[in-house]
Amino acid sequence: MAAPARVPWMQIGGAFPPSLNKVADPAYLSLGESPNATGIDPDKAGYLVPGACPTAQTEIAKTYAVGVNTYNWWFHRLWRISGTRIIFGAPNYHETYFAQDLGFVECLEDSNSIIDLLPLGRDSLVAFKTTGAYILNNAADPGAGFQRSDLIQEAYVPDLGRAIRVGGMVYFSNAKGLFSIQETGEVSEITLPVRTSIAPFNVTGTVGADYDRKYVVIGGTTPWCYDTVNKKLFAYGTPNDFLYTTPSLMMKARGYIGNPFVVDALAFEVLFTAAQDGSCNIETKTEDRDWSNVTNVTMSYDPASTVRIHVPLERPQNGRTFALRVTSLSAHVYVKAIYASVGENFMMGSYTE
Repeated sequence: MAAPARVPWMQIGGAFPPSLNKVADPAYLSLGESPNATGIDPDKAGYLVPGACPTAQTEIAKTYAVGVNTYNWWFHRLWRISGTRIIFGAPNYHETYFAQDLGFVECLEDSNSIIDLLPLGRDSLVAFKTTGAYILNNAADPGAGFQRSDLIQEAYVPDLGRAIRVGGMVYFSNAKGLFSIQETGEVSEITLPVRTSIAPFNVTGTVGADYDRKYVVIGGTTPWCYDTVNKKLFAYGTPNDFLYTTPSLMMKARGYIGNPFVVDALAFEVLFTAAQDGSCNIETKTEDRDWSNVTNVTMSYDPASTVRIHVPLERPQNGRTFALRVTSLSAHVYVKAIYASVGENFMMGSYTE
């Protein structure tokens, strides 16, 4: 087993943009997570940059009006819902409704009506009630050889517009947070990392999507965003409301866990996207003490691809944990990484432990 190594600098921020994680101990978060962050641009891969919530795009959905009813056109047949029934037509007919077999699938575990129906995966549909959901497999079978699941009680929505299809997966929200559901009926809790402080991910409102970037988004006064590709959660407040908090730094080498240390300086690796100086406001926190007074840091422009900016701390404190939060950041300053000067007594555990 390799011995712990002495390190004068420790990285406390990176793998940006950061995903929210309010459940885990801040001292055990990964570099790409934050216990508290708002107003982060999710598009700037590898960088911390202020930004706004992505805008939901209009969903393209083919429908046909047949008589007094409007049908969706999925898997080359007509579909609609009525009460507890999923109604379907014969394949390849859309100007006139022709029933195939019974022409409907009943969902009668309870008397609640189906309120939303969406395609799922390659050849399935998911039907939502306020009490649960059903998966209808083999929806593309021309012989209507469908297979309907039992009621999936953990997959429910309070009203229409709380579910959306992105990248073949269906995501839905309710008062418990944001979830995904697969063709197998497996439900995953997307907002598990923020379950202890769920707002704004349980805010009532229509769920939308940025289909180009595969984001699930909801607008309103407290918008949020989920990056379905990189599995990251982002929250937003009022316009220009920016905050980033690092994971808490703690000595975790075997035999040294929780030993006190002192951070006397910080270093920001940044990229300037405009030929002008920038700035940021920072605060530091040692153990459970109050956050320090705000320090404004001037970041002098440098044309180099990556610039390291050193920030000495005026009143270094001895403690077992250390955290930094950035409360403002110039839009043209892209932060790639953040480091803390911990001196030669800080012990970092080996990767073989």
